[in-house]
Amino acid sequence: MNTIFFPEYYTTVTKVDNARPWHYSYSMGKLFSKEGKISSYPLFFTKFMNNAGEQIARQPFSLASVLETSAMAQEFAASVGLILSMAQGDEIHIEQRLLQDEILDTIYDPEFTVYSAAAHHVANSFKLTDTLEAYRICAILSRFVLNFPGEMFRNINGNMIYGEDNVFSKGFEIAFYNKDRGVLFYFIVALLSKRYEGKAVTSNNVQKLLIEQLSQLGTNYDELIAEVDIKIRYLAQKLADLKVQYLEDLAKSAVANHEKLGLFGRSIYPFDELKMPGVLLGDDTFFSPTGSKDDSISDRYLALDYFSDHIFSFSDACVSSL
Repeated sequence: MNTIFFPEYYTTVTKVDNARPWHYSYSMGKLFSKEGKISSYPLFFTKFMNNAGEQIARQPFSLASVLETSAMAQEFAASVGLILSMAQGDEIHIEQRLLQDEILDTIYDPEFTVYSAAAHHVANSFKLTDTLEAYRICAILSRFVLNFPGEMFRNINGNMIYGEDNVFSKGFEIAFYNKDRGVLFYFIVALLSKRYEGKAVTSNNVQKLLIEQLSQLGTNYDELIAEVDIKIRYLAQKLADLKVQYLEDLAKSAVANHEKLGLFGRSIYPFDELKMPGVLLGDDTFFSPTGSKDDSISDRYLALDYFSDHIFSFSDACVSSL
């Protein structure tokens, strides 16, 4: 659970002038073990700097970076759609400009780099100036990374970007052994940037380009599709076997949504066509996209919260070695 974000210890923010544009560099460190010693587990960082070369922030490239950027992509897409549907005439240009300012404020906020690290990586690697386009690409690649079967990580050659005897290459190999999906996202963007240098990589062609490079990930499209399909049904059955109605419904929805969406994500998800669970809104009202009524959402939340508390308590009781 902790490795989804990595503890706050590894994220640093420095109180310096953060005037735009930022400069960036990539580095790699290693996690501490439970004994407080340096482990072999690699941490890939994006370091953001101002024009004077002073560090503004250092953000681990975690799975959370991928998840949050995907969520941000949908939020920005929804905002654009709302503007186009409601604004008229010159209002559209004004609202779009305000939205663009809001997006820039978000991606250049040192406190929010977990929400922007993946988008920065995409924009810098593919030389994009359109921030929304960078987020659209993130939305497409993020689902692929989440769908990538854990068993296939062992097929990836971590040396193909920087060559053998490179510290990053060795880090890739260890990260893939541990099925690190945040590092896989970083690796795929770097791979596409290298293979298609000088060619525009866009939200319209990134899926096709990645399919062309699947052999570099030790697989092919047909094999990957088949394996992912087996995996989603296996996991759905595991949930259904728990004989909890909500989890059974969730499993069925997951399979149905997978059949509609497939291996890759979308720059804009068709939420109205998906089987979405109900949610409890900030004003304590229940909303269901399908119009269903559900009074058990609070009970489900409390049950899961109780369960997660016990997981973390058990984790604290464990020692990593004897």
